[in-house]
Amino acid sequence: FKRVAEENEFVVIPELKRQEPSSGSLRKRYDISKLTKQMVSALSPVLSVNCDGVLFGGSMDDITTVREKSSSFMLESAAAEDGVITPPVLASDLILYPYQLYKLRLAGTDAVNIV
Repeated sequence: FKRVAEENEFVVIPELKRQEPSSGSLRKRYDISKLTKQMVSALSPVLSVNCDGVLFGGSMDDITTVREKSSSFMLESAAAEDGVITPPVLASDLILYPYQLYKLRLAGTDAVNIV
């Protein structure tokens, strides 16, 4: 992500989320492992995971899964030119308490989009 920012490139950050509050489920089969692999193979600079359980159907497990799958996929493919670089994981959640930030960090997130 730092390289992209330094080169002043336009960045698109994909978001992995299970559902929308207004329309419900976005996919019949939500396979977060498969989506993570697709995003990493497309060289996404960041993976955003919506982990809000009430409105978007996400969970802390989604963060952990994305972290583990992105790391293992990058090690398998070894496609990075400068070594194995795993994209950072950005968590999107409705933050009400500071403790939530602690839990998100423990789950494996690198940054938080505070909604």
